[in-house]
Amino acid sequence: MSDPRRRALLTGFLTLAALSAATAAAAVSCASNATRNGFDVDAGGGGSPEEPGPAASGAAGSGGFSGLGSPGAIGDGGAPAPGLDGACASTVSQAKQVPVVLVFMFDRSGSMGDSIGGGQTKWSALVPALEAFFADPKSAGISASLQFFMQPDECNVAAYFAPLVPVTALPNSTAFATAINAISPSGETPTQPALQGALQYAAQQVAQTPGAKVAVVLVTDGEPNGCGSSVPNVAGTAQDAAPGIPTYVIGIGKASDLKKLATIAEAGATGQPFFVSADAGATGGSCGDAGCAAQQIEADFEAALGVIRGATISCDLQLPTSPTNQKLDFGKVNVVYTGSGGQTTTLPYNRDCSGGGAGWNYDNPQAPTRIQVCPSSCATIQGDTLGASLGIALGCATQSAQ
Repeated sequence: MSDPRRRALLTGFLTLAALSAATAAAAVSCASNATRNGFDVDAGGGGSPEEPGPAASGAAGSGGFSGLGSPGAIGDGGAPAPGLDGACASTVSQAKQVPVVLVFMFDRSGSMGDSIGGGQTKWSALVPALEAFFADPKSAGISASLQFFMQPDECNVAAYFAPLVPVTALPNSTAFATAINAISPSGETPTQPALQGALQYAAQQVAQTPGAKVAVVLVTDGEPNGCGSSVPNVAGTAQDAAPGIPTYVIGIGKASDLKKLATIAEAGATGQPFFVSADAGATGGSCGDAGCAAQQIEADFEAALGVIRGATISCDLQLPTSPTNQKLDFGKVNVVYTGSGGQTTTLPYNRDCSGGGAGWNYDNPQAPTRIQVCPSSCATIQGDTLGASLGIALGCATQSAQ
């Protein structure tokens, strides 16, 4: 499930914003009365990596930005904290987060109740992982909705437009669990009206929250059937909404039995579907009994959801808002990547993302409005599915690619 090639397929969708690194230090020792923490105090103008701002001189106190650190005066004799370049300190600010919404449409057809032995069914094996995703602190920054198909009025698109759980900020350990535990498998797989309803609801979220990044997550254990549903017309529905609203597909069962689901995922601009095996012994003999099969289903499904969640890490960050009467010095901005293991890396400024596409740049070097992470670095960050984060560090000279 964590194959880098699969992660790379997700990169196109995700221009969603990220949380910053956890800590912030004090103001820069390389600042002067003209600049503080990466801002030009008298708003006379800020530099850029191509045209740096005012030269630095003097000592720094313990000033902070956006509530990080404590206020201090330049030249008050305070000792500078360690910085990105070893000579000055910086303040890491939280990037403004673009709203992220995942609209889940989950198959509850009768075949989801099929036994996998040992008193377990596909449904009972999937539910713990689904509930865990919604309750996981690593899902913070995402909102989600949830609906199941089929509905009693199974061919009516409107029955799928209104979710059982409307858009709710994650993590949430109660609303989703309560809804899931009230559902049991039954009926057909009317994927066409179900996906139409989910995409209409997703479009409503885009309209209500300008700038939001919204995607549908379709989970099913079979090819479309019922209400005139077929692979071609479901794929056409997904394609009509993409790439603005992509559709991720998670197939529950053997890839060989569900290979036509790839047509839907490709049409939905997310590449290949994820497959969660529902067979004991399906992992080449390493999982030979029912209890192991249930564990494998849960683990595979959790991994698929983790990759989708990881892809919501932004590769397109908004610049911090300047304090009153101050202007951001674009020559004193750095981007910090904190991996899920806690390791911290300062990404280099790379104006044209050359040399393998690592680092970051500005959307417009002469008049920046946002920061863009280069493709190679973006793929690495989005592939860290266990909880990576990005931060914007202000106050030290921008580190550039060599």
